[in-house]
Parts: sequence; structure tokens; C-alpha cells
Amino acid sequence: HAKVIDLGDGVTLMPGLIEPHTHPLAAALMSRVVDVSGFNHGDRASVLAALKSAVGKTKGGRWIVAFGWDPAMVEGLHAPSLAELDAIAPANPLMVMTQTMHTIFVNTLAYQEVGVTRDTPSPGGTGSFDKDEDGALNGTVRETPAISRFRAKLGSFPSEVYEYLLATQYDDYARHGYTTIASAGAPPVVDGHLEILRNTAMHPGTPLRTFVYVLDGIMASRFEDAGSSEGRYRVLGIKLHIDGSPYAGGMAMREPYLETPLSVGALGIPAGSRGHLNYSDERLFEMVAGHHRAGRQLSAHVQGERAMDQYLDAIEAALGEVPRPDHRHRLEHNALITDAQLARAARLGVTPSFYMDHVHLYGRALSSGIVGPERAARFMPLGWAKKNGHRFSVHTDTPSSPLGPLRVM
Repeated sequence: HAKVIDLGDGVTLMPGLIEPHTHPLAAALMSRVVDVSGFNHGDRASVLAALKSAVGKTKGGRWIVAFGWDPAMVEGLHAPSLAELDAIAPANPLMVMTQTMHTIFVNTLAYQEVGVTRDTPSPGGTGSFDKDEDGALNGTVRETPAISRFRAKLGSFPSEVYEYLLATQYDDYARHGYTTIASAGAPPVVDGHLEILRNTAMHPGTPLRTFVYVLDGIMASRFEDAGSSEGRYRVLGIKLHIDGSPYAGGMAMREPYLETPLSVGALGIPAGSRGHLNYSDERLFEMVAGHHRAGRQLSAHVQGERAMDQYLDAIEAALGEVPRPDHRHRLEHNALITDAQLARAARLGVTPSFYMDHVHLYGRALSSGIVGPERAARFMPLGWAKKNGHRFSVHTDTPSSPLGPLRVM
């Protein structure tokens, strides 16, 4: 007695898909800036031509923002010098963000707009205003603590403008088959970003559910009711960045990066570097224990083996103090997680989500120029996760790579 519904020619009914790690507001904004990505540019000349074209269409004094600079995808795309950026945009502050969003390149006018000089100290943590051998600013700015200085100067629009852009981005998620997304560490790209995200997510016309992890230290008071649900919007917990990007030199590995023209030259990774951890053991243990005691779910960016060890050590210590059988703390990205670490994570109840486009988009660069063939061959080891009994997920980390659930699967 089943009811049969014929959807007609060319129509397919699909299950609703979940995007467990994305950045909706950042994706909405980055879709409106100058595209210099490897998805649309095959060489350095094409990238620079896109920047020059944007400058030619922009009134003097106005900021120009570009997104997608990607030397791991575009062969020969070495970092621009400050003099080169000044020549491209002599009358406009210019900010070019890499595809990973962990590094930006800026010109002299951009430095002047935000008040950064050669004597400005780096903001601490992993953030830096890079300098040349003479101590002069060289146009490169690394990691969120430093990049946020420039983001804050880009100006702002009424919240309705951002909500419109975000609604358009939500429609794009829906067109790709998603019915649920997780905003994994909503970055403060504009003032009131969490309110904008909540207003859009709870609008009656929004086609999907939204789960949110906020960055540690941002509006922590929100988490007094972290488990409460408001319609299609729910705050689940905290996002931590244990290490950084493989392509900005931040992946905390046991062995160093290769010393190649790509890693040392185009990516600017110091020779002999093994990446970096963003927290001391003491600080991370304190943070993890506090959020765990408060009943919050933890979502942690981890790429290298040292980052995995540090985070799992902190989780194990927190569980020893306050056992929680169904905490569902998460491991995000997991580039070089080992078989033993996946076994340990399973034992602790920590679940992995893999950023598969590292292999699809950057496998060649990883093997030949960044970590070498042995480590590249075990990037994103879903087979080990399955063997160790994990219910793992995969994600696109949009806008770090384009939406595309079927591509990722």
C-alpha cells in the first residue's frame, strides 16, 4: 500500500546533506571580492591582470580586496613584494587574501590606513607583520591576530546588507543539496557577525539548519545556554585553532617541511620549520578543561601530528577530571593524523572530520614541494579512521575551497 510519487523526467530525490565545517559569512563576503583563485587563473600573469583590472575600475582611496591567492595550486605564484603591490595599486589600499585565509598581502596604503609601521610590534600568538632583512615591512601579514587589524578597517555596511549576502550564500548551500551546515568558528569578519548569522539562520525563508561553534574568547557569555535550541539555529560549542595551515607554514608536524622553491620561496616557510602550536600545553589544558566542564562541544583545527597529540592529551586530562560519555568533541581537517592517533581518538570518543580537498586540489604540491611523497600519501587517512571504528565526516571548509559535496565524497 505504499504511495508512489513520480517526480517526472530528469528529477532525482536526494537525501539532505550536512556540511559539517564551513564559514558561511566569510564565504558570502569572499564571493563579492576580486577573484584571484587557482580555480579561475592558471598562472601568475593572469592573477596580476585581475588585480590591475580591479584597480582600473575602482575610485582612488577605496579599498580593493582580493581572495584566492594560491601558490600551491598556481605554479610559479611567488609572493608579491611590497613594491609590486604599490605599483599595482598606487592610489588604493590593497589587501590580497590567500585561499587558506591564513595569510594576506597588503600595499603601503593599506599599512598606513591601519597604522602599522616597521616599529609596530606583532600582536602576539602566531600573528605577524613580516619584515625584510633590513627590518622594513615587506607586504606579508600572517594569521588572524595580525590580519584582523586590516579586516577592521574595510568599513561596514548596515546589517541588512550582510544578511542579504548571507541569504544568497544559504541559497547556494541549498542548491548543492545541503539541509544543515555547521559554522565552524565564525570569524569576526564584520561587527555583529554572530547576530547577523543568527538573524539569517532563523528567518522563516531560510532553507537549512545552522549549527555554530564560536572562536574561544568571542562572546563567551553566550554559552551559559550553549545547549539550548532556537528553531533552525543552535550554538553547540567552541572552535579552537591548535595549529595553522599547511600552506602558511603553520602545520605542527613531527618532521620539518621540505626545503623547496615552493615551500621556502612561494609559501615563505622558514627552512627547517616544523610548524607551530598556537598554545602552550598549560594554556590549552586550561581552556579544554573549562569548556568541557561547562558541557560545551569542542571543535579543534588540527593538521600536524604534534597538534593532534597536544589536543588529545588535553581531552584525556579533561575526561579524567570530568567523565562525559557522549561529549562528541571533534577533530577538524586531520591532514597528518596517524593510525595510532585515530585509535586513541576513538578510545576517547573524539570524532574526525576530513578536509578532502587537500588531496584533490593540492596532492601534487604536497608530494613534490611541501611534505614529500611519504607524508602526502597518508594525508586525510579515511581508511585508518574506518578501521578504528570512527563515524567520520568530510567537508569543504568553504570558502577555502568551493562547495561541492559530490566532489568531496
